[in-house]
Order: sequence, then C-alpha cells, then structure tokens
Amino acid sequence: MKRLVTACRGDKDKARRLVEYERRLNPNIRTINAIQNAFDRLERDRQR
Repeated sequence: MKRLVTACRGDKDKARRLVEYERRLNPNIRTINAIQNAFDRLERDRQR
C-alpha cells in the first residue's frame, strides 16, 4: 500500500479509492492483489 500511496503522490484517499475500485471489479480479490492491480492500472493509465 505504501508504494501505491507514493505513486498517488501521497494521496491516501486516492489510493484507497483505487483499491476499492479493484474490489468492485472483483469482490473476491485478496487485498494484496487489489493493491497490486490498482498500482498496475495507475501505471498503465499514466503511460497513455
């Protein structure tokens, strides 16, 4: 989560929202996987 918050420029609320979004897409996902997916999605979106 620390890495995701850092990628969100310290915005903890944004990081939580990104994780919640991943959980809405897949309610059965483990927290660690939701965090990783959120980080990956953020990085992909920034590359576009």
